[in-house]
Amino acid sequence: MLAALYARVSTLRQENEETIENQIMAIKDFAKEKGLTIVKQYLDDGWSGTILVRPALDELRIDAKKQIWDAAVIYDPDRLSRKYSYQELVIDELTEARIQVLFVTTPPPEDDSDRLL
Repeated sequence: MLAALYARVSTLRQENEETIENQIMAIKDFAKEKGLTIVKQYLDDGWSGTILVRPALDELRIDAKKQIWDAAVIYDPDRLSRKYSYQELVIDELTEARIQVLFVTTPPPEDDSDRLL
């Protein structure tokens, strides 16, 4: 299965402690374990998770509609967004495009009630 990788950091502290490189390594390890092939990386370096409009996230959302990959792998829901409503919006968009959303730190939901991140 083909997959996209999305990673984000915003602050200097995160850049030093939870780097994009650390997220990428964890996502690649996770993808390998799940039999996924990462075909594209979307990286928002220095972008706040409290805003929805970010260059790499915007590109990921556009590409999802083109269905050039089957899954989007993200380290943690808070890397997608710090706002739950934004997380749900993006997850719904990807799901409607038949893209599976996988988080390294969170198991996939078994049903709609499990979707509360």
